[in-house]
Formats: sequence, C-alpha cells, structure tokens
Amino acid sequence: MEETSLVTREPQQVVVAGEMSVEQVLGQVSKIQEIMRRAMVEGEHYGVIPGTNNKPSLLQPGAQKLGLTFRLAPEYTTEVIDLPHLHREYRVTCRLTSITTGAYMGMGVGSCSTMEKKYRYRPGPVEFTGTPVPPAYWQLRKSDPQRAVALLGGPGHSVKKNPDSGVWEVVVQGETVENPDIADCYNTCWKMAKKRAYVDSTITVLAAADLFTQDLEDLHEPAAKPEPVPVPPAQETYHNPANPKCPECGTVCRWVKAGKKTDGTPYDDFWKCSKKGCKGWLMAEPAVPVTVSADDIPF
Repeated sequence: MEETSLVTREPQQVVVAGEMSVEQVLGQVSKIQEIMRRAMVEGEHYGVIPGTNNKPSLLQPGAQKLGLTFRLAPEYTTEVIDLPHLHREYRVTCRLTSITTGAYMGMGVGSCSTMEKKYRYRPGPVEFTGTPVPPAYWQLRKSDPQRAVALLGGPGHSVKKNPDSGVWEVVVQGETVENPDIADCYNTCWKMAKKRAYVDSTITVLAAADLFTQDLEDLHEPAAKPEPVPVPPAQETYHNPANPKCPECGTVCRWVKAGKKTDGTPYDDFWKCSKKGCKGWLMAEPAVPVTVSADDIPF
C-alpha cells in the first residue's frame, strides 16, 4: 500500500496595480490622527456631537487641513433646481484629484435648499402683554434657561423692550412666517452645499468615516439673522444694607469687590459712588445682598 503525504500551500495574495500596502493604510490612519493632535483645534477644525460616543465630526477647516496634507485639489459642479415660490435647491458634486500626479481620487456630494427651516422661515411679530419682566428672570436666563422661560409663561414667551413705554415686558412670540427675502439666501445655500460636498469627498477619499462623521457641520451653521440678546434693565443687585451715601455728592454708593479706588490704589472691597464722574468712595463694611431699584440710583 502506497503512503500518501499532505502538502500545504501558502495562500496567494491578490495584488492590484497601484494598491496601497497594509503598512501604507496604517500609516495614513496614523497621519490623520497625528494631524488631529498637533494641527487641529476642537471646535474649529472638528467637533463632537453629544451622545455619539465622542466621535469627532469633521468641519470644513479640518477638511481643508487634510486636503493640504494629502495634496488634494477640489473641483466642483453645481446643479441648480428651481422650486415653487422662488425657492431653490443646490446640488454640488466635489471631485478630488491629486495635485502631485493629477490622478482622480474620488468624489463627494452635498445639497442645500432654501426650503430648509433656517432659511425658509423668520420669527413672526411679537405681542406685548403689558406684564413687566420678573426680576428673577434676569438671574436665571443663563444659569437655568428653562426656569427663566417658565417665569414668563412657558414656551412661546420672551422679553422685549416696549418702544412706547421704554419698559421691558413679557411678549408672546408670533408664529414663524415665510421669509419674504428668500433670494438673499441663494448664495448662502450654494456655499453651504459646496462645503457639505467638500467635507463628504474628503472623508470618502481618505477612507476616514471611521474617524469622522459629517453631521456636526449642520449644527455649526449660524442662523441667518440671529436675534439680539436682551440686556437686563431696571432691577440690579447691590450689596447695600445701610444705603451708604457718597461723602462728596450724597449719591447712593455701590459695592465693588477686589477692585481699585478712584486714585488707582488696589483695595479688596469698598463702596464706590454710582454717580458718573464722581470719585467718592467709602471703606468696606460687612454687607448682605439686597435688591435696589435702578430707578432710585442716578447715573
């Protein structure tokens, strides 16, 4: 009986012309990570969406940094689609080519439409209620915005100075209305579609989807016309239990902590005259917080 022997053969790897080696792939990933550590700033080149396991999201400046590093040149084509009521949609394709060799590397797409909420609508007119703004609102509006809005009456309520009386009042925010100047958003939408396409192409060409996402780019888009932040009026808090008067003009003084006297001498705590132009001041005394109406203090 003839003996048989088992012969093993090493598996042959398929090699494609121009392909990257495993070491080259690992080197590219390592280079991107090193660029993030040494040349990018969180919040400027990339960001993190809360609740996404801290996965970075690539922003346009970060994509430009990577394009510079890997010598990638963008080329754009745009399709403009006219929609009813003068609305438009921009669809942009971004092709990336190698600056070094001229070879085509890959592409990405992005779109933006004036039908998106941030462009289509504008806040409606407000209705003054005649109700003064609760003093506690100004103290809570930054530390606890939800409680601050609840003091006004809940969602849909805000504050605004009445142009007739000059008094800050609670207002009811009107329903959003169609943007009457939608053509003003055409260029913004076009640039936004271009930016989305560029970021998408960069992530695709560098095979960096495991390192980056693109969703945060939309969160970083600024509102077309941001509403001005209200400035606290009338009620202000003074540490002034005894209502000390200025020794020079008799005006109520205000509390200054860790500041300087009018002659420039440093002093931890002292009273300073609240009248503009007056240089009067008093030594510090033990004090507790009280609320004094700004109408009672001449400025």
